[in-house]
Amino acid sequence: MRPQTRSDRTNGRLFCAAMGVLGALALASSASAAIRVITSGGSGSIAAQTITPGPNGAAVRLTVNSNGAINIAVEVDSPTEIDLIEIESNRANANQPSLVYLTVRAQPGTAGRLTRLGSVNMVSLDTMIDAELIVESIETSKTVSGSGGNIGIAGQARGGLIRAHRITNLVAAGNLTADVQAVGREGAASLDVSRLEARGRLIGQVWCLKGYLGLIVADLGIGAPVDGGAGDAGNSSLQTVIFAREGIREVRAASVHGAITSGYSGTTRGNIQRLDVSGDYVGTLWCGALAPTDEAFPARGLSIGGDVRGSMFFERATITQVQIGGSLIGSFDTGSVASHLPVTDPNRRTDITLGGLPAGSLFLCRSTIGGPVTLSGELDGDMHIGIDAAANAAADLTINGGINGTLSITGSLNVGRRLLAAGADSTSGRVLIGRSLLGSIELPE
Repeated sequence: MRPQTRSDRTNGRLFCAAMGVLGALALASSASAAIRVITSGGSGSIAAQTITPGPNGAAVRLTVNSNGAINIAVEVDSPTEIDLIEIESNRANANQPSLVYLTVRAQPGTAGRLTRLGSVNMVSLDTMIDAELIVESIETSKTVSGSGGNIGIAGQARGGLIRAHRITNLVAAGNLTADVQAVGREGAASLDVSRLEARGRLIGQVWCLKGYLGLIVADLGIGAPVDGGAGDAGNSSLQTVIFAREGIREVRAASVHGAITSGYSGTTRGNIQRLDVSGDYVGTLWCGALAPTDEAFPARGLSIGGDVRGSMFFERATITQVQIGGSLIGSFDTGSVASHLPVTDPNRRTDITLGGLPAGSLFLCRSTIGGPVTLSGELDGDMHIGIDAAANAAADLTINGGINGTLSITGSLNVGRRLLAAGADSTSGRVLIGRSLLGSIELPE
């Protein structure tokens, strides 16, 4: 075997370098083959695109010129993670409002599977007037082994961002860990977020800055307690914030550890139509009213299967049914309970049912109460009807346990209405009526 010459060593280095370049090109080619970007209708063009592989998935960067409206699809032909989709959406005609609709999906006829999407973001880096970006549909899938499926970063920590003017359909097969921000349409309040669904947990924050939020579903819950258990308002994380300026149609979740806000002080909007939580609600709820946002949608009311640990505030009223299966450990504060609805209204379902009111907890109706209130357990805390003498109890109040705390009515117990305390009497409890006892008080013998 002859000794290696300097020329041989040089040629070897060149060969290795060449193979490295070919390997890099093959990686880029593989990433490009797994992900493709197409237009699927409308008028406009993709002016520029890059697909860059990375350790956590590919980054897809697009410049799209829309002439009225254009549909863009990012497709994958094999199990794929995409870490980022960044879109510069422009108006092809500066004087014509334009839309860019984005769909991320498996390429039809392939084994494509979007196993994670980290972020979708709008940028404005050039001098053209921006078009509106609408996330039309993004749905992730689990891997064959049953893992993954997040929208946002992997795991259960919050990270990632889905940001667009409007979002129609966003479904995570795993956790939704990304923050979701719907910027909204210029000059109009609309349904800016139609559907968000996490088949795991919803961890990210949701901001609907101008319009309405349609549906949120979180199969394993919204947020998570710090201690990993039921927790309470003091030691549970409030990292998951949901905000909609104009109103929320429906939220369905296994539990809530966070803060839900609909509307803002002084507005006549900001209703929540339906809130359905099978377990505990830990945190805060603030809204204009528990009332319909969409009369055509049948589901309405508030149902909590477990305890409420924190505060619930309804600035104007609750005019649909409220059911809390566990205890109210904190406060429930409402402007009124359907006092403006006629008693003969055939759609009237305004009853409130609470499991228990422990010591230190508060149920407050700031004006007249027009729907019946039932407390299944003991009244050890405070239940107040009214904050001035004009507030009356115009509906029955039923306490199935004993009254060991305080029940007060600043106005009158109206004619034909009764206060029933069915549990054992207690000398430590108080019932106060500020004006007239026109109805009846029934206590156990």
